[in-house]
Amino acid sequence: MTPLLLVKAVIKFLTPILNDITIKVDEGEVTPRIHEGWVSPKTKSNRDEEYPHVAVRLKNGTDTKNESTVNIIIYFGSYSYGTLKDDKLVEDYSGYKDIANMIERVRQELLKTSFLGPYILEDNVTWEIPEEQPYPYWTGNIRTTWKIRQIQKDIDI
Repeated sequence: MTPLLLVKAVIKFLTPILNDITIKVDEGEVTPRIHEGWVSPKTKSNRDEEYPHVAVRLKNGTDTKNESTVNIIIYFGSYSYGTLKDDKLVEDYSGYKDIANMIERVRQELLKTSFLGPYILEDNVTWEIPEEQPYPYWTGNIRTTWKIRQIQKDIDI
């Protein structure tokens, strides 16, 4: 099973979870968009359209004598300019809460699941909301390691 098929399996797993999440944006409430790999580059016309989002990205892998593993990072992005109070925008830096909520929902579901088809989730799931944030955009990630089927060596006897 190739690492790219694992990425597709993770996206398939995440889709119903993320479809149950709604995030307030200027236009109302939306569910996060899911991307394979990278989010489209930001331009002036589309920068807010891509938010909130989740990008499932293949990071790297390791092959040893006994096993093969693949590292997948799930990136989360959202934006929040603040909240309206008395018709005034208050920069309250609360946008990280959307990231924290998405991470927690996905983390809980991942930890309930040991397998995605032939892929086995390792126990070292980690998450992060970096200190430095590109306000008004907010980011975070979950890092996972998966065991995949090993390539068998061809041995001539």
